[in-house]
Amino acid sequence: MSTRPSDEEAFRLADIENREREDITELDRARSYQNAVDRFYGGVQSRMAEALNLSNSQLSRLLALAQMPDEVVNAFGTRDELRVRHSEVLTPLLRRPEQRERLLVMARLIGDEQQRLAGAGERMIPAATVLARLKDSTRESDMRRGNDRPLVLGDARVGRIRAGREGLAVDLLVSEETDIDALLGALRTALVDSRRQAAVEADIAA
Repeated sequence: MSTRPSDEEAFRLADIENREREDITELDRARSYQNAVDRFYGGVQSRMAEALNLSNSQLSRLLALAQMPDEVVNAFGTRDELRVRHSEVLTPLLRRPEQRERLLVMARLIGDEQQRLAGAGERMIPAATVLARLKDSTRESDMRRGNDRPLVLGDARVGRIRAGREGLAVDLLVSEETDIDALLGALRTALVDSRRQAAVEADIAA
């Protein structure tokens, strides 16, 4: 006489298979765990960890990934790119209200940018860059504090960016030894970053 496995047993068997499947992302697996911990284990993580032969810390990290807001998920080029190692960095920032607000504003901006790139068939923003921009967005900008943003080329300060009512102003110090191409590249990067940060500040203030 055969007996059908319980739903919890079926979940454990499926989990064993899913760990070997390349088409199951860490996010998919994490969200299945989030659903299962309440459904099968009464919300007790230690019970679930023991049943799945995971350490409590492994399960906690996966559940933290499952709780990433949709804005953060959409900021990454694909679901597969968002990993546990990213949520470990972002989770502490999302717990602080002001930093969470800044981070989610930036995540929406990046998500919109990813959509434009995908629609144009261009290369998506890599995960490392997404993570760096999300982290940077949680820091109060120098210009918001009333300070100038220094423009640095190599080890030398070659100018500054100032925020004004009508936009950004740039002061440059160009010597005969200055590499103009490198300076323009650094200036472009600094201006783009400053404009992004200004957009975050404007959204928060609105």
